[in-house]
Amino acid sequence: MPLTEQIQRYRKLHHLISKGTTESPKQLAVKLGVTERQVYNYLKELRDMNIPIEYDPVWQTYYYTQPLHFEFTYGITPLSNTDLTHIDGGYIAASHAEKIISPLKFYFIDSDLCLQRHESTVGQHRPQ
Repeated sequence: MPLTEQIQRYRKLHHLISKGTTESPKQLAVKLGVTERQVYNYLKELRDMNIPIEYDPVWQTYYYTQPLHFEFTYGITPLSNTDLTHIDGGYIAASHAEKIISPLKFYFIDSDLCLQRHESTVGQHRPQ
């Protein structure tokens, strides 16, 4: 699945949770255009990042137990052949590649405390 599509799904999920309009997991799956299993996977990923999500069986909706600001960012960074060599362990398989997606950062910021809750980066093993 394209990265932009994944980001849009997380944004939509956040919007629905924030508004208290997710409904049941099955209905949420329909709203997101995914399977019910994928909904549970998305929710698990968020909970693994310490995002406080609960389900209210009476109102049949997911909700945040704390107010949150939710932001996804990504960018394109040009890499030199030296950078590619470091990333690929000394062998440049993609010597003609000029750009690669920079680390994708997931920010979940508590709106009251303005604290960064989690940052997940791709390719952290790259030497500095």
